[in-house]
Amino acid sequence: MTSKQLKQPLDELQLPTYDFKPTESFRIQWASLEIQNEYQSKIAKLSQDFCRAELLTVFNRERVGCITTMSKEDLLYDSPALQEIRGNGCFIYPLNYIPIVDSYSNEVQPLQPGQDYQVRVLITNRAEYPNMNHLGHILGYPHCCVKFFEKYWTRLQYRDMVPCMEGIQFLELGKNTDISDYFELCNILIKGMGVRAVPHLPCSLKCHATNTFAHVFMKYLPNESYKLLIDLLRMETNYSTYHGYAEVKNKLFKNVFNSIPLGYKLEFTLKQLIPLKLNSNNGFTDKDSETRAHHEILNFVSTILSLSENRVLDLGCGDGSLLRKIGDLFPDTVLEGVEINKTVSEKAVANQILVFNQDLNEFIFNGKYSLIMIANQRIKEMDEAEHIKFFHNVKSSTKYLLIYDYTADIIVYPINFSRIKNFNGINTSMSLYVPYKVN
Repeated sequence: MTSKQLKQPLDELQLPTYDFKPTESFRIQWASLEIQNEYQSKIAKLSQDFCRAELLTVFNRERVGCITTMSKEDLLYDSPALQEIRGNGCFIYPLNYIPIVDSYSNEVQPLQPGQDYQVRVLITNRAEYPNMNHLGHILGYPHCCVKFFEKYWTRLQYRDMVPCMEGIQFLELGKNTDISDYFELCNILIKGMGVRAVPHLPCSLKCHATNTFAHVFMKYLPNESYKLLIDLLRMETNYSTYHGYAEVKNKLFKNVFNSIPLGYKLEFTLKQLIPLKLNSNNGFTDKDSETRAHHEILNFVSTILSLSENRVLDLGCGDGSLLRKIGDLFPDTVLEGVEINKTVSEKAVANQILVFNQDLNEFIFNGKYSLIMIANQRIKEMDEAEHIKFFHNVKSSTKYLLIYDYTADIIVYPINFSRIKNFNGINTSMSLYVPYKVN
């Protein structure tokens, strides 16, 4: 098959397979007993914490519903689980009985006679009976991913969606390929271990909607589980599939599971890029790194800004390129920046940004802002008194503070702030940041 034949529109693509149904299976092989002892319980807790985060998004009305499993005891009338669901104004709709198993499965397995079971349920904050024909909408999944799922899982019945994902499906076949331009929050290669940032199957390793959607869940993860999740999703990981079985391997473990019976071997490696060295106006070594890093910040910004009447302040704005990109997305936004370097601040002014050429500690906050942004390094340069003064001013001036970091340093925590999420570090493939909701 030639590359030209592969490059069809997504809705017309059908992978060449042969008539074979692989046995439903999932196997874990740890790199060593020491690694297993160190990581197995941590990963199990991470999976539990993510399931809990899914539930909290429904309780807090960030999604209409979620699908989870409950034990027979959880479904008793006076059980703590049922009381919590009712106490949050939510409802339970049983979907099916499934067996209690120790391993992962691509499909919901049928219950055998006499086998112990748990119940797969839909938990929703809507009183009306849910329309299961629109389940993806109920679960809040991105529309592009719902359409992707309907085609490849429902219609073509592929049980390993990775070969279908945009960015992989068009690769030249038969050779190992490194992929570094991807969103780590779209990485579902190790979902069989319970490690994922989203509950659905993304349509692409660079699905912008999925990348934004992930933050709905990430903010509810405890610190340890959050850090472990990011570390695992960033880890160099090899995927290969051939003759109906796939293998996913990183430095900790290897998973083998049933896949699409392709007539060729498809193999690639998700590979993290080298961390950035800061030597430019905006902290980047090249324009491509800046574009990709800024794009991740823009994903977050787009979730909190309205279509009009925005006012955004960037403290340490450099030449104003990030502010200008926000202005491109939201043309009615008032763009303001503070930059101590006079030469660089003049470039920001040329970008039609209101720039104050002064030290951050001397800047006077004027009114209310939709969002204030600052690099973590700027906060680290403040002494204790400046630190307290800064966060006091921010708290009275904005609802959202965005602290971003390009150097993999530990984030400086605000004092007495309600933390949303801690993103430690960044590489050139994506920008990580620390958002705080301060009011």
